[in-house]
This record gives sequence, C-alpha cells and structure tokens, in this order.
Amino acid sequence: MVGWNMLSASSIEQLAEVLLGDRPEYPTYRTASQLERLFETVGFGDTKSESESRRKYVVRMLLLCANCDSRKMQRIISEALHLIHFQDAKISDIPTQKFKAEQSQTYAIELLLPHFEKDGYSLVKNDRGSYDIIHKSGVSASIISLSKLSHQFIKSHLDKAHRKLAEGDFDGAITSARTLAEAVQVELIKQSSHELQDFGGDLNKLFQQTKKILNLDPSKKDLADTIKQTLSGLNSVIVGIAGISNSMGDRHATRHQPKKHHAKLVVNATLTFCEFLVESHEYQKARKRP
Repeated sequence: MVGWNMLSASSIEQLAEVLLGDRPEYPTYRTASQLERLFETVGFGDTKSESESRRKYVVRMLLLCANCDSRKMQRIISEALHLIHFQDAKISDIPTQKFKAEQSQTYAIELLLPHFEKDGYSLVKNDRGSYDIIHKSGVSASIISLSKLSHQFIKSHLDKAHRKLAEGDFDGAITSARTLAEAVQVELIKQSSHELQDFGGDLNKLFQQTKKILNLDPSKKDLADTIKQTLSGLNSVIVGIAGISNSMGDRHATRHQPKKHHAKLVVNATLTFCEFLVESHEYQKARKRP
C-alpha cells in the first residue's frame, strides 16, 4: 500500500511496541501523557479515554496517522527510532553505553523491518540519529500526502508509479506520473466547483486552469518576488513532466530510453507538484470557511 494506507496492521502493531517501550529491550517506557504529547507534536490532539489502554490508544493514533497524512507517520517513525530514546539501554554484555544504545536501536529496527518490507517499504538511516521510511522504488513515503483526494483513479496511478519504478519499467513509471499530474488537477478543479475546460491532453493548458482556481498566478502584484519565482518554476516543472512523458514515456513511440534516475526525478517531481496543489486547495477552502 502507498501513501495514506502505507502500513499494514502488523506493521502498526510492531511500531506500537516500540512507542510503548513495554519490552525490556526498549528502555524508553512512555506514559499515557507522554504518548499524548508525542502525537500532539504531529498535529493530533486526541487524548486517551479512561477505558482505553495505552496500547489501544497508540494503535488507534497510528492508524489515524496512516490514514490521514504519511508525513505525520514519517515523523512518528523518526521520533520512535531516534537514538536518544535508547540511551538508557541495559545490555550486560556490551561494554559502553553508546554501543548499548546503538544495539537497542538496532533491535527495534530488526523487529520492524520484516513487516515494513512486506508492505513495500524499507528503513534507511539518516544523519539525524534516526531512520526514514522509504518506498522500495526509492520514493520517500513522507512526501505523499494525497489522501484528501479519494478518487480511486488517482490512487491507482500513484500505486502504478511506485510499482513500475520498483519493477524497472521506467517509461511506464513516467507515464503513470504524468497521468497522476493530470488526474489530480482534474479532480481539484471538480472539487472546486469549477467547470473543466477542454485541454486536449495538454498538461500546460490544464495547469493554466488550475493556477487560476488555486490563486497561483505568479503575475499577482501582492506576491513577494521569491514566491513569484517559485510559482513560475511550477510552470517549468509541468512543462518538463509533459515533455519527458512525450519523449520517454510509453504513451508514444519512445524516442529516448529513460534510466532509473530520470524516472525517479519525474515521479518525485510529480508527487511534490501534486502535494503542493492539494495543500493549496485545502488552504483556499479553509480561507472561505466562516
């Protein structure tokens, strides 16, 4: 599974074990209030009910994270696996405390990794003392936040882009990314209660409609120059995605054979582009609420 339902129930259960710290291998035991504060840091203020055990609360909150926003799940995972939480590890046959902490952290990774890998994910050590969850295709799970767009067509092409990258079908991955960029914009226009104008399969034409609806026109006078430059860059991104999909995707006779790094660039650029559009759409909706 990808994005909003990215982890299975077994992965959620194992992650809950690490967060709870009930096992002797996990020296950081978290109380109910500490667990509540942890989830508050990623934007969830739900408190544990009196009749709810710590375990049930953690599993419920992890499922909420997984079904809402994968970036929040990424932050929870990074926090749970941070080396600082393993500093008090008590492993008698390891001489120094630093190595004890690292060994305890490694134990947690070894517990989680088989379940994550079954779901199509891996854990990659970062330079912040923790780990990032990465899809096996090489795409970071933390940038996928399209859950507010529930259209099955969009979900299917998100899955296809990841799967084709993992399978080595690079031109197919580019085509799926291009289709995703189109599908997200069409869905946003529909959700904004605007009439979709005929764009004849031209992504740039479609983006001109999307920009107006989401107030992303870089020519607006009240915008800072840096914001104008960034918004202008979106035009270049969408033109580039369209151009690469025409020359390297499997929609047309392929003129150039794409390599993995080309396909990953297109898929990641498309996901970032789509995420920005979705969040802009949510921002505009929030502004209109009384």
